[in-house]
Amino acid sequence: MISKHYTVSESGLVLTIKQMTAAREGQYKCVVEKDGKTSEGEFVVTLPIKHEDLIAPKAENVAFIEGGTLNLEVTKLGGKITEIWWECKGVQMSKTMDRVSIKNNKAFNRLVIKPATLEDQCTCYAHGVGTEDSQKITIGGNENTVTITPVQESVQCTERKKGCFVEFTIERAAGAPKICVTFRVQSADC
Repeated sequence: MISKHYTVSESGLVLTIKQMTAAREGQYKCVVEKDGKTSEGEFVVTLPIKHEDLIAPKAENVAFIEGGTLNLEVTKLGGKITEIWWECKGVQMSKTMDRVSIKNNKAFNRLVIKPATLEDQCTCYAHGVGTEDSQKITIGGNENTVTITPVQESVQCTERKKGCFVEFTIERAAGAPKICVTFRVQSADC
């Protein structure tokens, strides 16, 4: 193994790595013994990390409606990716978290947050062999709006008779609003 990947000088003080690869990164130790005395030195050998485009956002700016579904996606550009993950507001996302699903395949990585809030801001990170890349996706949107409109402005009911209905239509941008009905007194749940 020494002669195939490495050479050592005649003095034994120089180790040459013939072809540096990521597999040969690591810690090396040199031990010198002379006249019953031992001295050693340790060296860490690494390849410089280069920035390479490993991923590209499907969209750099994503708009959504609060309470709706937020889809963030990056396309994999063909470099060998060894690790890929999302961070939102400094927290690493996991598919085991509430509201979160992550789909990863050869072509893309997709983060879905449902329901999403306007505070969500996310960056995708990717590591390759000797490379790294990250893509920040700007998230914007609108607050979820709910409009409640009575079907009839005025309803006439007859005392002590069943069948008096008060109807409303509900329009919302996303999600299902919580509906509660109060009569005369405000409920603690509303």
